[in-house]
Amino acid sequence: VISVISDFFNCKSPRRSINPDEAAVRGAALYAAILSGRRDAKLDNFLLLDVMPISLGVETAGGVATNLIKRNTTLPARLRLSPPTKITKVVY
Repeated sequence: VISVISDFFNCKSPRRSINPDEAAVRGAALYAAILSGRRDAKLDNFLLLDVMPISLGVETAGGVATNLIKRNTTLPARLRLSPPTKITKVVY
């Protein structure tokens, strides 16, 4: 996993000194502070976006899966659908 991440970021190795749980908690605290309307000079440097963690699609008649919202799309997302088709089930 580390080599894949390193290759993705132009051979820069990821920091191993950061605790993933602590990073998630800090991100949640920042998000809560921004949503609550708190004003602070430190918060002005952050931009937090809600994104779709997985792709969302539907299975239409004939068993064809159609992707509606791609993974990592910022939310809220707007969809423009072609003429309606019969949807048989939602595919994650």
